[in-house]
Amino acid sequence: MEKKYFVLSILIAFFAPTAAFADTPPSLTGDITYTGELWQNADGGIKNDAVYLHNIDLSLEGNLEHYGVKGGSFFLYGLITNKNELSSDLVGDLQVISNIDNGESFRLYEAWYQHEFTNIRAKMGLIDLNSEFDAIETAGLFLNSSHGIGPDFSQTGENGPSIFPSTSPALVIEYNGFQNWRLLAGLFDAVPNDPDRPGHHKLSLNEGALLVGEINYKTTNGLRWAFGFYGYTAKFTTLADPALSKRGNTGFYTILEAPLTDKIAGWLRFGSANSDLNPLKNYMGGGLVLTAPFVSRPDDQIGIALGGARAGKSFKQLIEENNQRPATGEFNIELTYHYRVSDTISIQPDLQYVINPGSNHALKNALVIGVRFQVGQRF
Repeated sequence: MEKKYFVLSILIAFFAPTAAFADTPPSLTGDITYTGELWQNADGGIKNDAVYLHNIDLSLEGNLEHYGVKGGSFFLYGLITNKNELSSDLVGDLQVISNIDNGESFRLYEAWYQHEFTNIRAKMGLIDLNSEFDAIETAGLFLNSSHGIGPDFSQTGENGPSIFPSTSPALVIEYNGFQNWRLLAGLFDAVPNDPDRPGHHKLSLNEGALLVGEINYKTTNGLRWAFGFYGYTAKFTTLADPALSKRGNTGFYTILEAPLTDKIAGWLRFGSANSDLNPLKNYMGGGLVLTAPFVSRPDDQIGIALGGARAGKSFKQLIEENNQRPATGEFNIELTYHYRVSDTISIQPDLQYVINPGSNHALKNALVIGVRFQVGQRF
């Protein structure tokens, strides 16, 4: 199956003639991207071995102003992932080494309609929460999942919030009528897809809701501060006692992101979760990115990022119950380089070192080496 998807995506990316879409209105655009990763857990963790991960992204977006709907647009996004798993089988880490590490699936990932008014933007449909909330532009270079959305947030809920690889019906409202300020509010179905059947899409609004809010402040020189908060309306079983359930699955995060020089940008993020109901108590991460490290490579980027996930008391008790010794938390160091071969091809070697994988002293510190390549075509 993996070989079939790989060959299909390569053929489309390289040979699909854009001329075939010559009659398509200019307000309609699409993308297909194949992402492949080869990883080797060189030392420590659960097992020293190699895995290959891949992802195929298919998207189509349209501006409906071309059809007389002023301020209207839509977006469709399909996703194909493979079944190899790196973190669960080889490394045993909490923060997830690769942000495409996931079980095998083929599903409609996003499908939404958006309308922009004078100072208000409204979006409705299947929405990736991380495309609106807890998103850090500078951190987008890195492959570790913690630098996409903080693990204190991503590991909440029965099946996680509405993020990769499972999304849920949602409504997002943005108000941008204040100078330098943006206010975001979101209402999401609390349980994306069907946890018992991961490959199937389920639309349901009877399992509670996830409410999210975020305040953003951004100056003209690019300094950005954000504060976000969230809460689930349903009860959740506690980690310490599965027979006990309670409300209060809430948390918050804050982000500081800024350009430091013409070529260097950095960020810091801190988040906290309810550790009675979730594995982590809090998380802190940050990093630096250098663009154009060489005069001859203006589009390349190199970066270093750090992420520390502190385990909650209940989660550490679960580790002790397995006759193992819990650590205070897990710490990840990532070094990566993004090499742009052309407008459609890129290669990204990546090195990660995990201290106390899984917040468990039973696992030796892990050294993980990988390389990502992407082939994409816009039409």
